Amino acid sequence: VSVTDAEPQRCSAMYCCSEGTKEKDTQILQMDSTSDTGGSPLLDCFTFTVELQKRPGTNFGVELSAAGKVCMVNAVLGASLIGEWNRMMDQRGPKEHAIRQYDRLMVFNDEKPAKGADMVERLHSAQGAVTLIVQRPRRHMLRLARRPWRPLGIQALTSGSGFLLITRINEGAFADHNAFAPEEDRVKIPCRLVAVYGQSGSGAELLQFMEESQKTVLDLEILIYD
Repeated sequence: VSVTDAEPQRCSAMYCCSEGTKEKDTQILQMDSTSDTGGSPLLDCFTFTVELQKRPGTNFGVELSAAGKVCMVNAVLGASLIGEWNRMMDQRGPKEHAIRQYDRLMVFNDEKPAKGADMVERLHSAQGAVTLIVQRPRRHMLRLARRPWRPLGIQALTSGSGFLLITRINEGAFADHNAFAPEEDRVKIPCRLVAVYGQSGSGAELLQFMEESQKTVLDLEILIYD
């Protein structure tokens, strides 16, 4: 297994939209449920709209990672506007409108940025009214056959908190799987893996679970966005 920290077009970058970064002023006003963005179906993923008003002295309070086209929420900070919104959703609902780990910030003011990093930049420079569409990924189970002598054959970023970001597939078990799997079960790049045999962990731990497994089938859970 090869682990890489630098492949700019694919690799994740960590951002914290909180006090002390460029991201300093946001107030959430309203959330509404929506199912599409301009008529394009989003698989089975749940999406909802967040309307914000940026104000000096406040912050989003989210830690983000960007890889490929996805800007993903790693964590929500408690002492923040989104943290306060989540508390309000827990109290008054709907609870599914609270922003969670792994949610994707997908659309910014009717624009869907081509890359996750572009979304981060939009957030950093935003002023005034902001409308976001947030997408919740589907969690997809994979059974990946592995012969004992075959390597995994992946390059990955292990720094993720709660996920392993697979950035490249080389010769090995993952390539073998993709060669014969139906389209919906193929591992696409970049891929966020969140559990091995139902066990979660850091990116480094998830990689270790796979490398040390003596089983001939790996039971994996990955996140699927649109």
